[in-house]
Amino acid sequence: LHVLPCSVALPQRHSSRLETHPFVSLTKNTRSIDTSMGSAEWNPPSLSSVQHSLKRKLPCSIDDLPPSLLPTLSGTVAFASALAASTFAQLRILGISTGSIPPVPTLLGLGSVGAASVLSQWAAVGTYDALRRGWVGNGDRRTGKRWSGSSAEASNHSHLGCNPHTLRVCAFGLVAFKLLGGRFWSISPSSYTHLGSFARASLPATMKYGTAKERAAIERLGRSFGCHTCGSRMIFSRLPGSSAVRFHADHMPPKAVAEQMNRRWYRQALGQTVRQRFYPQCVSCSNEQGGILSSASNELRKHMASRNWMQRIMGGAAGVAPNLKGAGGGRAAYFHGFSPRMHHIAGGVVAAVTVWDAEEEDVLDGNTRRFERLEDALMDRCSHAWYWVRDSLS
Repeated sequence: LHVLPCSVALPQRHSSRLETHPFVSLTKNTRSIDTSMGSAEWNPPSLSSVQHSLKRKLPCSIDDLPPSLLPTLSGTVAFASALAASTFAQLRILGISTGSIPPVPTLLGLGSVGAASVLSQWAAVGTYDALRRGWVGNGDRRTGKRWSGSSAEASNHSHLGCNPHTLRVCAFGLVAFKLLGGRFWSISPSSYTHLGSFARASLPATMKYGTAKERAAIERLGRSFGCHTCGSRMIFSRLPGSSAVRFHADHMPPKAVAEQMNRRWYRQALGQTVRQRFYPQCVSCSNEQGGILSSASNELRKHMASRNWMQRIMGGAAGVAPNLKGAGGGRAAYFHGFSPRMHHIAGGVVAAVTVWDAEEEDVLDGNTRRFERLEDALMDRCSHAWYWVRDSLS
C-alpha cells in the first residue's frame, strides 16, 4: 500500500490566519516534507529560537516590569519569612508563647521585627543587584548600555553590619509594623490557654456559658476577625443556608484556669477575682483546648489527692501544683508562622523606600541618604510638636 502525495488548498482567509499563528511561525523553515517519498521529517527548533519567539509573541516580558517591583516583593517575603522563623524558634527551642511571662513575648517580637526589617532591605538590595546584572551587565537590548561594575566597586555597602543606618532601618520597620496594626507579642505562638495571637474583638463574660445572643455575636466576630488562636475565618465552611456553628464563645482565661487563679491565697485575701471575656475560637482550636485542659485538670486532681493530712490542714500541696494557665503554651502552642498578615507588608515598605525612584548607587548603598532625610524630617516634626505642647501648657 503506497501513500500518494496530496495537497490541500485552504481558503485565503484561513491561510492568512494560519500563517500568522505563533506556533506556525515558530516552526516555519524547520519542517521539510518529502512529497516524493510520501514521508515527513520534522527538525525541532532550538531552545534559543523558542525563547526568542515566545518573547516576541507574549504581550509583556520581565524587561517591561518596573525594576523596583521584584525587589519590593522580595523584601516582603524576607520580612514574613524572618517572622515565621522567629515564631518557630520560640515554639521549638525557647518554649515561648503568648501565655509566657510578660514582657518576654513583647521583647522577642520587638527584636524579631527589627531584624526582619534589616533582612528585608538586604533582600531588596540583593534582588535589585541581581536584576541589574542580568539586564544591564550583559547589555541592554533597548539602549545598548553596558554595566562596567564601577558603581558596585565604589559602593561601601554601608547597609550591612551594625551602624547608624541599620538602626534607622530597624526604627523605620518598627514604625511601619505598628502603623499596619502589628503587635509585638503576637509574633509568639498562640497559647491554647491564654489570649491568642489573633485576638481582637471580644465580649464581656461571666463564669457561665454564653447565651444564645452572645453566641450569635461571637459567630459574627469570628467571621470578621477570625479565631483568636489560629486566625482562621472558616471561609471555606460557609455553605449557603448552613446554620452550623463555626466559632465558640471561648472564656479567656478558661474557666478551669480562672478557678485555679481565684484559689490563690493573695486573691482570696484581697477579694479579687479574675475578669473574663468571650473571644471567638474555631471548633478545631476549641477541641484542642478542651483536650489540653482535661489532661492538665486530671494531673491537678491527682496532685491534690496526694497531699497528706498536714498539708490538707495547712492548705499546702505536695510539690508544685500543675499550672493550668501554662498548659496550652510552650511547645504545645499553635504555630501560625505561615499565616499571611497585614503587618507583613512592613517589609515591603522598607524595601520600597530603599529602591523605588532611587539612583543605582544609592540603592546599592542601602539608600542611606534617604533614610537620613526621613530621620531628620521625623525629628523636626517631633520638635515642633514638643514646642507646641510646651507653649500650650505654659
